Amino acid sequence: MLITRTAIFSTLGSYLYAFSQEQTPLTLPLNSSLEHPILSYLQGREYSSKPDRHLKNHQLTLRLPWKKPLITHPYFTLYGATEWSLNRWHSTQHRSQNPEGLILSLTPMFRYTTPTTPSNTLHPYLEMGIGIAMMDRSIVENRDKSSLFQFTDSIGLGVMKREWSLGYRFTHISNLNIKSPNPSIDLHQIMVSYRF
Repeated sequence: MLITRTAIFSTLGSYLYAFSQEQTPLTLPLNSSLEHPILSYLQGREYSSKPDRHLKNHQLTLRLPWKKPLITHPYFTLYGATEWSLNRWHSTQHRSQNPEGLILSLTPMFRYTTPTTPSNTLHPYLEMGIGIAMMDRSIVENRDKSSLFQFTDSIGLGVMKREWSLGYRFTHISNLNIKSPNPSIDLHQIMVSYRF
């Protein structure tokens, strides 16, 4: 899937770019700042041409920004953050082996924004990340995902203004074929965030 590949390669590219600029992004998630946490609420659903996909979801995310930007460039700034998420999904399918469940995930996220300008200005952003997740059950609706342990990759865009941001995010959840079968979960979500 093109969106999934874009999320994976752009995240890896962000790591490599930061490393080439003599940053050490692999150690920064352990150096997250608790000074200005960001709380996000995401709501969405799974859109698919496959007839067995009827998921809706609600998600709470605590975003802990890394202490300093990875890159400050005249045209953009690259920020990193560690995201802890709790995702509750439920199915609108009438006959489902497992109609609801929880997914806990940990994801390092990269966000590209326009350079800093007066705080009353809208700042567009592009973000991406790859993380790990744990499900409470391996059955989602009537899909057997084979394992509780999963990987997530996300890509999104939106706008920020002062403490608030509004955006769209696509999230793909699968086990990367470490075990079969491996039906994916593909969520399209609207996200509202507030920085404390």
